[in-house]
Amino acid sequence: MRALVRRAAGDVAGKTVAAQVRQAARHLGYPPESWRVREAWYGRAGGWSAAAVDDLRQRFAAWREREQPAGIPTEPSTLAQRVGEVRRLLTELERQVAGLEAEVASGRMTGGSFSDA
Repeated sequence: MRALVRRAAGDVAGKTVAAQVRQAARHLGYPPESWRVREAWYGRAGGWSAAAVDDLRQRFAAWREREQPAGIPTEPSTLAQRVGEVRRLLTELERQVAGLEAEVASGRMTGGSFSDA
């Protein structure tokens, strides 16, 4: 639980611990002063019910899904796989840009016009 809450805090550079805990609570959909987030932050979630643990995990998964850019795997097994996926997406983007450039060039050559519609 501690790791989930700390990851949910996100970018914490320069923030106090209290601000980090509030940010994690906000990201997970808890009230800012939630005792549950604070207890998990300090590693004191051992006595929680299964329902409370499941609730925190579901909130974390939902937050992560909202934060995760489209097309990037959420759980890469290795850094190499993540790099490979980013490279594949860049290659696809370059292909699309080349296609658009070709359309623009052919439109200019034939005297066609383009509209923003």
